[in-house]
Amino acid sequence: MDVWAAVADERVTLAGLLEGVEPEAWETPSRCEGWSVKDVVAHLVFLAEGTVSSVLLTSMRTHPLPSRATAEVARRLAVSASPDELVDRLRKAADGRFVVPGLPPAVALGEVLVHRADVAAAAGLPAHDADERLAAVLGAEQRLWWAFGVSRRVRGVRFEPTDGDWSVGPEVGPAVIGPGEDLLLVATGRQVDPGLVSGPGLAVLGR
Repeated sequence: MDVWAAVADERVTLAGLLEGVEPEAWETPSRCEGWSVKDVVAHLVFLAEGTVSSVLLTSMRTHPLPSRATAEVARRLAVSASPDELVDRLRKAADGRFVVPGLPPAVALGEVLVHRADVAAAAGLPAHDADERLAAVLGAEQRLWWAFGVSRRVRGVRFEPTDGDWSVGPEVGPAVIGPGEDLLLVATGRQVDPGLVSGPGLAVLGR
């Protein structure tokens, strides 16, 4: 799989889906705690448009803690730009290749797929297919759990999508079973609707 081509395609696809979102939905809370739909999309725009130097410099100027800087930059952009502008900028910056130095492009793909999942329910977007891209992101999260800001316990479980024909994780590991996009949310510590995800692996993840 050409990961950067997948990143670009996912950004364009998401931009197209966002064009049909009702105005009030943009201010609705997403599954990314403390962030609205508009905040999440603004964050994706910032990363898509960024370079290593521009992202790191802007972040350092905003706040000494990277996580706080990321949130503040997203909120500022969300305030200054309209939904239509954010959609247009995300599409135009689809080929952007920012990723933290030393990390693989799968991390950039993860940013798009995880944040699409974050806004899906609030914005009324269809679920992402449990395809090879989603599988690649789950695999990357297990290998690079620290880069995604998730618990290292994610390495010990096996993810089995009910809408896909693959699994990710140790063969003998306790399973987490459910729709692929919901597995992505569980892996990143987000809340999912009760009953959608099951399996002994949930206890390993503290769910």
